[in-house]
Amino acid sequence: MGFVGRKDELMELKSEFDSKDIFAIYGLRSVGKSRLVETFINQLSWRSIWIDMGNMKSMRPVYMTLLQRLLPDSVSAQRGISRTPTVAVEDWWTGIQSIINEGVSEPTVIVLDNAEDVVETERIAMEFLQMCVLLTSTSRSIKVFVTSTTEMSFDENSMISLFSFHLKALDQESSAQLLSANAPTVNFGSNMATIVELCEGLPLALLMTSSILEDKESLFAAGDMVRLLRLCRMEVLSQALYQRKERIGNVYGEFLRRLSVSLRNDLATLVYIPGSFTDSQASAMIGNTSNKETHITTIQPIMRRNIIHHIRGTDRYDVHGILRDCVALYLDVKNLPETRKRFCKIFARLIIAISEKVDSSEYLEGLCLYNLERQNFQKLLTDVMYTTEDTYGLYMELALRATHVIQSFMIEYDFKFYTELMRMCRNNKNYVDEVCIQIQYGSALTNVQGDLMTGETNYMKALTFLEHNSTNDSTRDLRPIMALAYQRIGWNIGCQGRCQEALRYLYKALKLEQDLNMYYEELAMSTIQSLSCFHVTSGNVKEGIKLHQEALKRRIECYKTDQHPYVASCINNLGIAYRKLGQEEEALHCFQRALVEKKDTKGTGKSIAISMKNVAWSLTECGNHVEAWDKIEEAFSILNKTPNLYLEIRCYCHAVEGRILRNTGQDEEAIQIYKMSLTIAKSHAPVFLFECMIHLEIGELQFKRKRYDIVLKRLEHVFKVGPSLISEDPSSDILIDSYVVAIDCHVALRDMYMATLRGTYAVREIERLLQVCNDFELEDKITTLKKREYELKEKIRNMKMIEFKDQSKTSNLPN
Repeated sequence: MGFVGRKDELMELKSEFDSKDIFAIYGLRSVGKSRLVETFINQLSWRSIWIDMGNMKSMRPVYMTLLQRLLPDSVSAQRGISRTPTVAVEDWWTGIQSIINEGVSEPTVIVLDNAEDVVETERIAMEFLQMCVLLTSTSRSIKVFVTSTTEMSFDENSMISLFSFHLKALDQESSAQLLSANAPTVNFGSNMATIVELCEGLPLALLMTSSILEDKESLFAAGDMVRLLRLCRMEVLSQALYQRKERIGNVYGEFLRRLSVSLRNDLATLVYIPGSFTDSQASAMIGNTSNKETHITTIQPIMRRNIIHHIRGTDRYDVHGILRDCVALYLDVKNLPETRKRFCKIFARLIIAISEKVDSSEYLEGLCLYNLERQNFQKLLTDVMYTTEDTYGLYMELALRATHVIQSFMIEYDFKFYTELMRMCRNNKNYVDEVCIQIQYGSALTNVQGDLMTGETNYMKALTFLEHNSTNDSTRDLRPIMALAYQRIGWNIGCQGRCQEALRYLYKALKLEQDLNMYYEELAMSTIQSLSCFHVTSGNVKEGIKLHQEALKRRIECYKTDQHPYVASCINNLGIAYRKLGQEEEALHCFQRALVEKKDTKGTGKSIAISMKNVAWSLTECGNHVEAWDKIEEAFSILNKTPNLYLEIRCYCHAVEGRILRNTGQDEEAIQIYKMSLTIAKSHAPVFLFECMIHLEIGELQFKRKRYDIVLKRLEHVFKVGPSLISEDPSSDILIDSYVVAIDCHVALRDMYMATLRGTYAVREIERLLQVCNDFELEDKITTLKKREYELKEKIRNMKMIEFKDQSKTSNLPN
């Protein structure tokens, strides 16, 4: 097998070789230290002497080997010296120096391989280091290479010509080269990067993986190997068909067993933290009161053995991934219940603190801290199943106070977390707590999964309990929980298009929040923002804009900056108000500004996708279809990372996609996309306002293809919910537009009676709309409606004339 990679490391050794005498190469077990040294020495014209230092308990075997191998055969023969000295040598160093001075003339590299046992044994470590210095100081023709998993420590004041080198795992490119070189017949394709990542740059792991894939009898393809490594990496890389010394589990298991009992216990406890950690977190997990003591007695000794590494530029440490697997396999946590309790206390308090930052002007700092702790927080949520009396309160506080972090950034874990916590509340008969979690679960269903119907069901169950017990429970003020429930259910129902009902719930929430003086609290600001959205949707744009401005003012005052994703959401909602007024260019300006600010402030993927969807709609309405298509594709690329979540947003994005296709003349494709959007809406997000709009869009496209009967059948869906449509959005044009399309269908079918009847209904709807627009002071819309009314009445007059002529022709026909 040829040597792969390590070009930079070889160049570094070459550049230091002439000026240094001792080369200490240290790094993780089986990372390729010996192979690197061998490859480098083979490029030289020097003689090499290799001594395996593994398992040596004294220096005597090393001295004897040196005496044997330093003298060339010719000198030994002349002097009659045997390869195994029969003469006792009392002073080993004097003997070695004598032989070097008298018999070593050619340049020689002495490699002391696998020296960690000697380096870590305090009794002989100093003697070993002194011997290395002795060898190189006796002759300029001798250089010493030492490989070890543990870093060597020389006296800083000694005049030693040393080059110390930390060999790290292979980079991605070299790892891929090694895999390809040893499995030349395997088609890795897109699986190469994943296999490289799972092998973590360890040559031994890469070689074992390639040998399995190259084995014709194994029948494994690269995709199969990815699944195996993800499911059972240690088992795959430790199979009995390999020699014992080549099995990953055995190699690292023996390595770990060499640690002292106290270090093994501490390491097992630290590895319970799945991600990186700080000194203070390590101290709290181990149970030390002093971070300095933890660093000196635990972190540093384990770091010297390359089990833990320091993350450059931070105050954090981490354990190599495969070593984590080995620790979990070979080392037991001494007191698992206590370890879980400590883990919960550390990271529950931390995630709550981060959530407070996310809801403040310190959003970006909170987001950065979250990213550092993401793996640890994920384990925290899954550990809820081990909740005890000591940790129950922390988990409840976590569920109620870290809502935005959990539902914005931990969407793969929140449902199981809430479900498990509700089960515990129920078992312990903590019914108020159960209701609190049920509200959060409903919020996850609504805002994360996009399942509005199931979300509403959960909210209603919680609300029923709260309204029934609000006056019965004298031990706990339920008003904050009721305010939360009203706000959440108001948002859910409003998203389903039932705006008037939503407004009633939201005003109940606002009243409680005012009574509780919740002026700058996130809940109160969310309530005002929700009220503004549904006032706009229901046509009261003036009141909606007023509330938008109030929400924006409070958020900027609260965060002390306008650079926050929640502020950007306010600006996005203002764009919706302008769209309602028919001012598409102003709407586009707001949407684009909101999108830029969400990206700049690292808003959530869902929030960014919503803004992209809005920008795309406005762009296509303004005639910029190419850029609109780019934006909607970018929105889908975000949503497709979590294909089973955010269903209501996906539904709206499909509607925008259909609109762009329609605007570019791709009618059949647009119809299919609209139908896909309608299917999602009916299953998970039944917003009848939205559904009516899609039915109308499809009807207009099918009318162009003269499918008149199909169009009329589809428009019946709109007419059927007409009263509800008017109730929820009094200013909507959907009913008028549907009547106009229906009229044209009846005319095309020569059914003038139905055409005239639909026309009469349309005129009545316009008259109702004019009254609404007068109430809401929508002057531009009033002008447009009066023009449509005049045109429609003219059309009805013409249809009546055609109907009269047709009837006259019929009556004049002979019997």
